[in-house]
Amino acid sequence: MNSLFQLLYPTSLLPWVIIALYQIIRGSVLSFLLISLHIVTHLVIIQHVPILKSSMTNWNRILHVQRIVLLIVYGLRNITTYYTLGTIILVLFVLLLIRRIEPYRNKVTSVVVYNIAIMAFCSTASLFQIVIAVGCGVCHYYATQPLQLSWHINDSLAKYFTAKIVHNYVFFILEWSTTKLQWSSLPIILILCGIFNGIIVHQTPITNIDNTDDYLDPNIKIPHDYPYPLNIKEAKRHCNITKNLFKSHTL
Repeated sequence: MNSLFQLLYPTSLLPWVIIALYQIIRGSVLSFLLISLHIVTHLVIIQHVPILKSSMTNWNRILHVQRIVLLIVYGLRNITTYYTLGTIILVLFVLLLIRRIEPYRNKVTSVVVYNIAIMAFCSTASLFQIVIAVGCGVCHYYATQPLQLSWHINDSLAKYFTAKIVHNYVFFILEWSTTKLQWSSLPIILILCGIFNGIIVHQTPITNIDNTDDYLDPNIKIPHDYPYPLNIKEAKRHCNITKNLFKSHTL
């Protein structure tokens, strides 16, 4: 992937860092921990380095489950001020069932399940939140579409990462909508992120492709929920799945 996306994708986590700082400042430790875990999981996937004896596919599934949990937490925030207890019970429930849902792990992260979680949230949401939630569903749908197999895989990867970047921002707005922050805070955060992204776009050469000699092998089945790497060459050094999927043009 070109160097521009290698910077823009991690930058899409900036508003999440801001909202995490807000939660810890107001003393909401549980919300801070949930958001921090979400950020850390994202960073593991971005770096594409399998850790804790878990493959990148499993890490991506963990990220999907976290989003579903967060959607349920947001719904609880909309209907009760005692959502902290409900959140703790929900997290413990997920941890207890994590082994039992193992045979269905590739179903849990499907678009259908994600949309069901969105609809459950929408049942407690305002019109603004419903519009944002639908945007999350659209971004998730496009991010899960299979890539077009070709010798020039970067064009397909650009669309894939664009959907994931937009999803991070839209999902953040959903998180923001359930906090007690003033409306004026949202444009301020988005403007700051826009300025930061503008600086990146201005100073980063878009045509700097660092892995044009790699292509997606059409003869190998892509694992379900596999997160494509930002830097294919670097990922091939750490991830056996990437090493098998992507081949070099060089003979």
